[in-house]
Amino acid sequence: MKVQKAIYGKVALHRTYCPSCRTWALVIDGIRQCCDRRMGVPETETKKRMIESNNKKQYRRSAAKLKKQVLEEQGFRCIYCGCNLFPLSLKKPVFDHFVPWAFTANTSKENLIASCQECNSIKTDRCFKDLKEAREYILPRKKG
Repeated sequence: MKVQKAIYGKVALHRTYCPSCRTWALVIDGIRQCCDRRMGVPETETKKRMIESNNKKQYRRSAAKLKKQVLEEQGFRCIYCGCNLFPLSLKKPVFDHFVPWAFTANTSKENLIASCQECNSIKTDRCFKDLKEAREYILPRKKG
């Protein structure tokens, strides 16, 4: 069984191919995350830098529409602090993934959020279990 150290941005995670699920799965504490099966001792470990998929053109076509929908659903407010975002103010929204793209490569509408630049820079590439936990982390660190 081969194990890869997949490098997602600044984060290195172990992954392996699961024959029963027929997919690549992350390995945490020796357990495949796809089917929760313990894996044996790995034969070899290789390194592979993960790159973006080739569907960039398809994503770009729908990105503007998706971003507009996200902003409208959030009431043109930052998801974390609630400040007004453009076009209602001079603050331009920053679109980001709630669960970082480097971990899941999930670009679905459910994972896309709009926030102000300050909140987004505080969040960086951290993972939170829910929005409440994210706000509890971000708001005390926000200036003024």
